[in-house]
Amino acid sequence: MESASFIPKSVSSKAITVSAPSRLHFGLFSIGRKTERRFGGAGVMIQNPRTTISIESNPALEIVGDSVEWLESLIQRWFQFAKNGAFASSLEEFETVDQLPIKVSLESSSPRHCGLGSGTQTAFCCGLAATRFFDLPVPAPNELATAMNRGKRSAIGSYGFFQGGFLVDRGITNDSELSPLDFRSDFPEWPIMLMLPNQSDQTGLFGNEEESVFSSLPDSLPSGRDRLIELVNRLKTGQRVEPTINPIPAFDNAKAEALKGALIAVSELGAHERGFAFEKFLTQLFAAFNLRPHEPF
Repeated sequence: MESASFIPKSVSSKAITVSAPSRLHFGLFSIGRKTERRFGGAGVMIQNPRTTISIESNPALEIVGDSVEWLESLIQRWFQFAKNGAFASSLEEFETVDQLPIKVSLESSSPRHCGLGSGTQTAFCCGLAATRFFDLPVPAPNELATAMNRGKRSAIGSYGFFQGGFLVDRGITNDSELSPLDFRSDFPEWPIMLMLPNQSDQTGLFGNEEESVFSSLPDSLPSGRDRLIELVNRLKTGQRVEPTINPIPAFDNAKAEALKGALIAVSELGAHERGFAFEKFLTQLFAAFNLRPHEPF
């Protein structure tokens, strides 16, 4: 699974393009305030959809494409990071961000606020493209995440931007800016089917509303956290799980259609009703494949 890539368009025209994959997150290990390490989890970077940003020479700062205000804020964050840190001398001729001689173009991006990590990938594309344009050293993932205000919970997208593959982060402590990377491995070249609701006017929680929800969630039960970590440790150590004697078919079109309809119905409910309905959906999901869920986390 891919990491980000940068492509110099032309040395003479001083232009560069950075393209990044999307991120799939497989869930958080723990939430709440009473855990030593908050959040943590596993995820994988997928080749498409991609986020692509180009920067080229221009008399002054110009931003084109969708989400202009957001891109302006990202360039402003990068400029403050560069001017206030080790790169200050390289940018001393520019007093304000508007004086930067660049044109920033958002050429493509993954859908926002639907679990693909578009925020981090766009921010990192912006930061890396500007860094390479001005021939500055590439910052480490934790430095770039701090500069671009990313990685407040999950660090999968931050590390995955640079490394790709399947990744596990340990969770954030009170004195860490970015969750440490536990381990990374290549992901098999399996096809991944990505299904998104065909409802462009609906997005997931983000910003202050998302922060409010996370701050109000109850603490995770140790039993749930420990089961997730045990599964990840099996992957980390290479422990094999023997297949069942009578394997269950992995895919059934009729079941998939029924489950898809049920999940879309859940997504249309209000926040409070959605929580209870989603728990019922999970029970239906397990039952569709002759599985029995454990007790709730």
